[in-house]
Amino acid sequence: KVRQAFAQAINKKPIVDAFYGGTGVVAKEFQPPALWGYNKDLADWTFDAAASKKLLADAGFPNGISNVTFDGKTVPLEFWYMPVSRPYYPSPKDIATAIAADWAKAGINVSLQTVDWATYLDKRTKGQMPLYILGWTGDNGDPDNFVCYFFCLDAKDSPKAAEGFFQDKEVSDVLKKAQALTVQADRTKLYQQAEQMIHDRALRVFIANNQPPLAFTANVDGYIVNPT
Repeated sequence: KVRQAFAQAINKKPIVDAFYGGTGVVAKEFQPPALWGYNKDLADWTFDAAASKKLLADAGFPNGISNVTFDGKTVPLEFWYMPVSRPYYPSPKDIATAIAADWAKAGINVSLQTVDWATYLDKRTKGQMPLYILGWTGDNGDPDNFVCYFFCLDAKDSPKAAEGFFQDKEVSDVLKKAQALTVQADRTKLYQQAEQMIHDRALRVFIANNQPPLAFTANVDGYIVNPT
């Protein structure tokens, strides 16, 4: 319920409209719409600060959330944003500020933090950031390169620090099954199932898919865009 509250308290469309320069689309799942594993029938969380407050209250936080028990200590809830621009987060500080403002309306109060890029990635790898933003640019156009890369457990089904010690074996098993199949139609159903499971369990909050623009001189014609 707490994770659902975080998801439902973000008003994504104004964020995408304000900070993606007309090239972004609101994301409801991890895969972008161009991938064949995309679940077009998945319905995103409806932005509703009041509903988010109720979820928090139902979960035992009637006064909202300002602290988190992390690494055995109760500390202020920090929200880390990237110090560099990427296609998936062109204005990280502005986007994080907007998300934090939305959360505050639902009683979720965070302290914005950042650090140099190398340290940021190192802290993520070690599982040292309780709440942070990051994104992904696909390597090969296969859904496995998106969903399994982040949600599959290791060979021993152990959680990974880099993924916040995420551990959902049911999601991982679906993705590993899809990874092992060769018929695209069969794999498609499994990736769509996994995206629905990730959504229903609020395992991540997806903000935007971006469409990086390409510019050409007038005499260029018939260019085929590299899918990655």
